[in-house]
Parts: sequence; C-alpha cells; structure tokens
Amino acid sequence: MDSHLTAWFIGMVSLVGAAVFGAFCGYVAQEKRRPSGPWIFFGVLFNFIALIAIAGLPELSVEEQERRKRQREEEKSIEITRD
Repeated sequence: MDSHLTAWFIGMVSLVGAAVFGAFCGYVAQEKRRPSGPWIFFGVLFNFIALIAIAGLPELSVEEQERRKRQREEEKSIEITRD
C-alpha cells in the first residue's frame, strides 16, 4: 500500500512541477515579447531545459514583433482566399 502512495505523491509532484515550469516559461516569454503559448507547452514538456532556452533568447524588438504579426495576418488571408 505504501508503494501506491509513494507513486501517487511522486506523480503529483511531477505534475505540479511541470505546471510551474510551464507557467514560468510563459511569463518569461511574455517579458521578452515572444508568444507565450508555445513556451508554456515547452515548459511543461521539457521543464528546466525550456526555461534555460527562453531565458537565453534575446528580447524581440517592437519592429520584429510587428513584422511577425503582419506575416501571420498575410498567411491567414492567403489561406482564406484559397478556400
């Protein structure tokens, strides 16, 4: 019975840790003007490695952020016109 409790405890700690790393990676990504969604996923999946990766990336300039936004909008408009 103790082994089941231990396994449950380790599983819960792992899930909470993954959620914390995901949230923190998303926060760091927002601070660096990067999309937080993918970084939350990477943080949950890769934990500390994802945190090191996002911490090492440079902050996006406002111009680069706007350029990426325009590019996404253009891609969406192209998809709409194809359909």
